[in-house]
Amino acid sequence: MNSSIDDVGASILKQALVKRNYIAHEFYIKNIYLFPDLEHRNKVYQTLVEDTKTITLGTALMSGFVEGFCEVLAIDKSKILVKQGV
Repeated sequence: MNSSIDDVGASILKQALVKRNYIAHEFYIKNIYLFPDLEHRNKVYQTLVEDTKTITLGTALMSGFVEGFCEVLAIDKSKILVKQGV
């Protein structure tokens, strides 16, 4: 069993973190005043859809990593993982 994350995995996690941080800390500040403009709102929505895909991929990668970690160390996953829907 390979317990490391390769360069591709690390890149996915980095991209997901960047997207998450932007949405959490900058998205509304940078876009709230432009929401009344339908064209801008549609562009922002499409960007969010793509960002969501990136974040979901990072989440899936981390979830698999945590599950494998728990399996190797015989940790009951139900005691540490929270079920999420995508």
